[in-house]
Amino acid sequence: MTHILTSQAKESQSSCKWSISEAYFLTLEQPSFQSPEFAVPMFPGCFWFLEIYPNGTKNDNSGNVSLFFHCNVNQTLITYVSFTAEGSGYEENFTYVFEQHNNHGQGYPSFISHDELLNCASNHIIDGKVTIGCSVKFVSINEPPILLGSNNHYLKDRAAAKFLPQLLQEYGDEMSDCVLKVGDVEFKVSFHLGTSLVCPPH
Repeated sequence: MTHILTSQAKESQSSCKWSISEAYFLTLEQPSFQSPEFAVPMFPGCFWFLEIYPNGTKNDNSGNVSLFFHCNVNQTLITYVSFTAEGSGYEENFTYVFEQHNNHGQGYPSFISHDELLNCASNHIIDGKVTIGCSVKFVSINEPPILLGSNNHYLKDRAAAKFLPQLLQEYGDEMSDCVLKVGDVEFKVSFHLGTSLVCPPH
């Protein structure tokens, strides 16, 4: 039997385009830069920004661009993030749950290689600049996710619960014991999910 759980939610969207000089991607140094901060619409006190390392965060990903999304929140927000390299069809997407006082970055240590980025045929460089695009959907729920079956199943481990949206996005219809509904979005979920989630080592 499939059960539907409905939780009130509100959502908003925000986006930016960030242009960076091509010269920063030609250096062997590993500086980092932050974009301006952007307010999260409909969620007062919350803001987000991007952080980029033009030559990677450390030696084992040098030669790549590292790109991260930061979100400073005063409530739990699910974020659906899309990164693009303008001028081409290059795109990466991920989902992450940010909690209060947790604004560490999420993203890609190797977002795009220098070989790809600086290739003239790829059309990433326009007028001597690389433009990174970011589009974000923010979703807030009033209650934590609950999985309903013959017995109630709760995601009590808050650290593990952060990875629920990613797992749902990856496995989709394989998780079909119940349906988790947030606003107009429905996810099929397995009862086993609540006991099998693990948090990666820090």
